[in-house]
Amino acid sequence: MNMKLLNDIAKVLVETARIHKTISYNNLSKRLNNQISPMNLGNPIGELSKMAHELSLPLISVLVINQASTIPGEGYYKLASELKGISEGQAMKEFQQETNDAYQCEEWNKLLDYFNNTSNRKYWIAVHDIVAYNDNPRLLGFNNTIYNAKEIKPGDLIAYYLSGSSTIKGIYEVCEKPWQRYDPWTSNHQIQIKPILELKSSIDFKIMVPSLQLFVNKEKWYSHIQGTNAVRELLKSDFDIIEANVYRACINNREVEYSEILEDDDTIGNESIEMKISRIKRNQEIVCKIKKKYKNKCQIEGCNFTFKKKNGECYSEAHHLELLSKGGSQVESNVVILCPNHHRMVHYADIKIFDLIGFNRNVVINEEDYCIKYI
Repeated sequence: MNMKLLNDIAKVLVETARIHKTISYNNLSKRLNNQISPMNLGNPIGELSKMAHELSLPLISVLVINQASTIPGEGYYKLASELKGISEGQAMKEFQQETNDAYQCEEWNKLLDYFNNTSNRKYWIAVHDIVAYNDNPRLLGFNNTIYNAKEIKPGDLIAYYLSGSSTIKGIYEVCEKPWQRYDPWTSNHQIQIKPILELKSSIDFKIMVPSLQLFVNKEKWYSHIQGTNAVRELLKSDFDIIEANVYRACINNREVEYSEILEDDDTIGNESIEMKISRIKRNQEIVCKIKKKYKNKCQIEGCNFTFKKKNGECYSEAHHLELLSKGGSQVESNVVILCPNHHRMVHYADIKIFDLIGFNRNVVINEEDYCIKYI
């Protein structure tokens, strides 16, 4: 989705909220100089509401109304139902309160700041060794000779390169207040990072080299990221290539924290990096919450299987009954916690899924009856 367009829409809607007004689809399109038709505004304003919800703000799309009825379009109620875990009927009853909350909100700058950060975002490759990673996987340290390191700012994205193995560990975002100066004699800069996609098994970087514009000399590519060049800014196109390889590895290596999200949503590949990150963050939070609720145990009646991983945490996998790529929603009733065996069955066997009735949902897998239990 076009981030500039989303930013333009956000500015108009925040201005509308601050003057305690609503705006019709037609007038919103006109305010955007007809960049997008009224009929096509549903998806971008919905995405803005998802961002707002993630930032603990009211659903800003409630301010966009049908001119004739003076109420939000049908898509708003479905979205409010998904994000808030309420029925669409309840969302219809509460839309006026949501509108008032939007009027009274004093923190809309959070939404605008999101776009300010991403529009100025830079992309980097940062070189570290496995020892440094193991010592503190959430901190990058560089001395004063690594000049580019000083240019890194909060919100930037980093491809983490492990020098000893010539591999990529994952994609990380720079946290707020990343710089901490220590003893000037050691001249270390500490950059705090948080993982967006972190691989358990890092992937070979050399296979990406021929496609990257960063490396003029493809044969001696490593010389471009050695010594004082341990931090290099990347073109967005180069970062896209690295990121795509990490995404594929998440699925191929069954990186459970991410693959269960990516596997069910092949539309992710068509979004911008920023939109992917926003979506994955939201989905990770929801999946983790549901896994915790079910104690990582399979919801198929009579199964309840789980096992402890090496780190002591229990293992489970999440599946979207109606795939996100097919219009499925990221709400608890559409996400089921399964053991690996039942997860593969649901993906690849002949399956028929019935409506949720009370706390039970019947499914038929290869002509055998099963029941998904909810609490």
